[in-house]
Amino acid sequence: MQAAAVRANEPGNRLYELFRSQTVPDSYTLVEIYEDEAVLAAHRASPHMAKSRPLTTPFLIGPPVMDAFDVVSHLG
Repeated sequence: MQAAAVRANEPGNRLYELFRSQTVPDSYTLVEIYEDEAVLAAHRASPHMAKSRPLTTPFLIGPPVMDAFDVVSHLG
């Protein structure tokens, strides 16, 4: 539901996928890729994300661990 709302309403989102660990029970990783910081800020402020937060918060053991990455060129 949340991923579908992101894909339908956020043209600057490039990837929004939830992965389940094959080795650690009840361990998940959400990977999100956005065009730029402005698109990410719009995502965080979007009505569909505000609506889904109360539904997803109970599944978190603690504060989410968030890492930001830069793309590394593989062309040389």
